[in-house]
Amino acid sequence: MARYFTSDFASLAISKIYDCAVDPSEWENTLNFIRDEMQFAFVSVQFIAFPESYPDTPPETQMFRTEWDETWFDALQPLIPGIPHIDKMFNADIDLPMNQLQLMDEAAFQACDFYDAWVRPQGLRDTLNTNLLKRDNMTAVLSAPSFQGREMISDDERAVIRELAPHLRRALLIGDMLDEHRAQVQLLRSTLDHLAIGVLMVEESGRIVYMNAAGEDVLSNGKALGAIQNKLHVPSQAHRAGFMTAVSRACSGNDLDLQNWGNGIALPQPEGPPVVAYILPLGRSERRQSLGPGMASVFLTTDGLAQPPSIEVIAAVTGLTTAEAKVALQIASGASPQEISDQTGTSIHTVRKHLSNAFEKTGHRNQASLSGAIGRLKGPV
Repeated sequence: MARYFTSDFASLAISKIYDCAVDPSEWENTLNFIRDEMQFAFVSVQFIAFPESYPDTPPETQMFRTEWDETWFDALQPLIPGIPHIDKMFNADIDLPMNQLQLMDEAAFQACDFYDAWVRPQGLRDTLNTNLLKRDNMTAVLSAPSFQGREMISDDERAVIRELAPHLRRALLIGDMLDEHRAQVQLLRSTLDHLAIGVLMVEESGRIVYMNAAGEDVLSNGKALGAIQNKLHVPSQAHRAGFMTAVSRACSGNDLDLQNWGNGIALPQPEGPPVVAYILPLGRSERRQSLGPGMASVFLTTDGLAQPPSIEVIAAVTGLTTAEAKVALQIASGASPQEISDQTGTSIHTVRKHLSNAFEKTGHRNQASLSGAIGRLKGPV
């Protein structure tokens, strides 16, 4: 029997996910909640960051997961190349949940070596995988296997994970930014002055309640982000409305409203790399409110390794889904809807639907106008 999920589940899950950004010990409880509500066997999130000196220096790997037999996780690594269609799952777009039995007949899956070696012995049936990050310097993937005897993973369940995916990405990236300074963040807000990243606490109107020293440096420069009468001001007209919409949505009290908004806005400046802003809703969570008294927190970095790819940049300032942003970028590069359909293997109906959604969300009425707007937003990232 297909299962359906209310917005209450998604809203509560997203609130728990954002708590993980400031308190990584909450990851297990959060993933337990998702596992239990969606009736998965276990849920894991693997986050890998590659240092500049890679491959001389090994990548930093973090695994957040629900409880499961450790020996089976160890046994999985050498078997990964033999997983049927692993290349399709690995190369899938971010925020696109994909499960094994979407890609092949169940009888054929049960006849493969990987099923005999790893799936059958654990009483599993299928696995839902979702790429959360795909960058040169970091990757992240969510995996959620289902038990044997459970109903097939449904379109509705894939839609729920697709809705959670950008929030998981935001929590992972903000958590990574804060990781080296985790102890200070747990103390009084004055310790935020010692952070190398800028931290602002703001109200829905953009009024600044608090800023640390690094944040003050960014605002005093004023080239990428400034302040007028103690309210945030974005000099770039192309980015201004999207940035303030993200702040407003983050302060709305409903984490579900935020979606992709503010999930890595690259604010250009005349010289040097853009200032990348991540906006975290503080809501009513005690863990997130411990960062300061504001209703939303803005994290700022100029670290070149933190620059998001174009799809994330466009989605963060327009609220487009990653699929819609991908189509908009391809249109801006000169491709026609039919060419996009042919190149990606996506139906022309789906491409046109994504394009229609992009028109509606950005307020543009034709491809030329949309292309110009995308070019101004994408900038030099």
